[in-house]
Amino acid sequence: MAFPEIAEIQLKIDQELRDKQKTKILEAGCGSASHINFPSDSYLIGIDLSEKQLDRNSRLDEKIIGDLQHYNLPHKSLDVIVCWDVLEHLEFPSKALEKFSLAVKTGGLLILALPNVLSLKGLITKFTPHWFHIWFYRNYYGSKLAGTGDIGPFPAFLKFSVSPRRLKSFAEKNNFEIQHFQLLEYSSQKRFRTNFWVVNFLFYLLGTVITSLTFGRVSTFNSDCLILLKKMPNEQ
Repeated sequence: MAFPEIAEIQLKIDQELRDKQKTKILEAGCGSASHINFPSDSYLIGIDLSEKQLDRNSRLDEKIIGDLQHYNLPHKSLDVIVCWDVLEHLEFPSKALEKFSLAVKTGGLLILALPNVLSLKGLITKFTPHWFHIWFYRNYYGSKLAGTGDIGPFPAFLKFSVSPRRLKSFAEKNNFEIQHFQLLEYSSQKRFRTNFWVVNFLFYLLGTVITSLTFGRVSTFNSDCLILLKKMPNEQ
């Protein structure tokens, strides 16, 4: 799903890749769609658990069926890794992040997009059952086949290990420089709130209470996180 909010991070990625040729890119958990635009001469690799999803992704040059938590990527082999709305679906997202860190080249980019677990939306998603997510997709988005076959929504774990603070800690420990770190409310959530005044009221009410109880650690409206990291040379 494309959002206008990604324009800023797309611009920074374009700037980073401007002088590079034949960039080798991994779309981790890519499914059937890509979200970031890359140079036309890029070599795109996709890895996903679903063969059907991979088959529907026509942009890929190479397709791998595998689990990001366990698949061993070649060390320092990739110029860019994109992991878009995937980490929240992994039971052990830290294992995937560790493998990404080893696989990206020095000077390479790691692009992450995921829900902010420390937001009202994030906590609701984390602590409500999967059947509720399916019901919501079918009744709000009108996706009657949601939750069947390889059609989302998929089970969400939303581990606290991928909270904004923990992701910044991951970057520091693994020698990544933060090029872009943005907490934001996607337009889809904003539309959902404003289309239903009761929902909007509850957002404000629950958000105020939760934000107060957590001393500001939980955000009402910053539902998602966009991150661009650059792998730096190891200090001698």
